Amino acid sequence: MSNNLLQIDKSILKQYSIRLTEYFFMMILMYYPSTRISIDLSNLLENGFIIENDIGYYLTDMGLSFIKEVETISVDEKKISNKDIELLAEQMRLMFPEGKKQGTTKYWRDNKSNVENKLKTFFKKYGHNDSELILKATQKYIDSFGDSKQLMRTVIYFILKDDSSDLMTIIENIDEVNANNEGWTSTLM
Repeated sequence: MSNNLLQIDKSILKQYSIRLTEYFFMMILMYYPSTRISIDLSNLLENGFIIENDIGYYLTDMGLSFIKEVETISVDEKKISNKDIELLAEQMRLMFPEGKKQGTTKYWRDNKSNVENKLKTFFKKYGHNDSELILKATQKYIDSFGDSKQLMRTVIYFILKDDSSDLMTIIENIDEVNANNEGWTSTLM
């Protein structure tokens, strides 16, 4: 069983003048809506992170987004913010072709949330790799197929599929992967 560690970027809390107790109350609201508590919540109400009705307090969409912004993932003593993962996911998605992979119901780019989740799982399994290296490996992978993309995986399966990662393989062999590498594709004559 692995230990899950929640890390909080306190600088973001300070930007909004949010105390830790207020932040933890917001996290409680994620799982137990309508909870009541006897602490001053005026700051959370003013920022629009929670709302109150006759029953109790509720987390707003803005509050949920704030919680996600504050949380970080700890991988190999490095912090990877959710914003960094969102940016990397979007950059990777845009590198893949648009539309559906021919002969399948899968989209090359999948949706943003799925790509972000795959990256989080990738980082937990393999540790942190620099975003530039990940993007370079992604581009090498795509380029290695030339104009024939049929055998290429979709972005989420490139990151991780069935406990295996083409992304990690390319990162570990980055200098050996060439464009139009015959090891990746074959040409029919």
